[in-house]
Amino acid sequence: MQKIADSKKVLFYLIPLYEQFLISLTVREREREQLMNCKELILHYDQLKQAKKYSEGYAVRFMVSDKESFSSVALFIKKLIALRK
Repeated sequence: MQKIADSKKVLFYLIPLYEQFLISLTVREREREQLMNCKELILHYDQLKQAKKYSEGYAVRFMVSDKESFSSVALFIKKLIALRK
């Protein structure tokens, strides 16, 4: 498992699997609302709606197995990083 962090907190965890990998992260309440309003992230709306809430935020996991899923998750993470600045 690889922890990806900025100078303050963990952004996400990258978990390698056979021929794919899993990205696990938490999204804060305010971030979740803003991401749900982003039309570019329509593929992730259901996942954000159904995410289980913990004290740290909403737990979200993405399975990355091809270029399409990678670019979709990369866009999600870029938006999340922009919100945290």
